[in-house]
Amino acid sequence: MALGFRTLDGVEGLNEAHRLEETDGRITASAATASARTRCAWWASASASRRWRRPTGAPEARDAAPAPVRHATPGGLDRLEPLLGEIRELGDGLVERKRGTFYRRGRAFLHFHEDPAGDFADLRTGAEFERFRVTTERERRSFLRRVRGLLAEPA
Repeated sequence: MALGFRTLDGVEGLNEAHRLEETDGRITASAATASARTRCAWWASASASRRWRRPTGAPEARDAAPAPVRHATPGGLDRLEPLLGEIRELGDGLVERKRGTFYRRGRAFLHFHEDPAGDFADLRTGAEFERFRVTTERERRSFLRRVRGLLAEPA
């Protein structure tokens, strides 16, 4: 489980929760479930004293907190530029509103993250986003097949 934290009105609280899938010791996918989304909405509406907060105090508690996965930096997007170029060529209603952030039919469709484990893409596969590792050429080819499949599905 990976947790994402945000600050709202000066109070840091839990914003998102992702279930991670592992293969051979590597994170291969991540998905936020509807129940996680519902819980996050409840936590966001709860009083500040009831919000989940990032652990503080002893170093062991701080180290136990999952590191947030950040959106791809310009350098990370430079590394992904060959993949971004292929995605841009797909067209089919994709609009790149910001470098590396694609929308389809007015809804966020695809964006990228990076962390020490590698580069990842969040792709809308229905009502939710699914996280795909896109660090190697093989992972990128597999990911592009998935994107093409989604774009080929009827609206």
